[in-house]
Amino acid sequence: MNRRLSISGHARRRMRQRGITETDIHRVLEAPDISRPGNEPNRTVYERNLGKVTCVVTVDGSNPVIVVTAFIK
Repeated sequence: MNRRLSISGHARRRMRQRGITETDIHRVLEAPDISRPGNEPNRTVYERNLGKVTCVVTVDGSNPVIVVTAFIK
């Protein structure tokens, strides 16, 4: 888990609601099954099956990586 993250308040609320841990976020971002453009400009959605398909939305080119939201597909 070397990647530095900045997880937004919105993302943290959604993570709590959806049972997604910070470890899950790191696992998705370190080895996604797929990535695709997000619904808004400059956003990317990363997906990985962690027993359930977990999706993480980030801001393109951010450092540290800004996590906008997370959800289960």
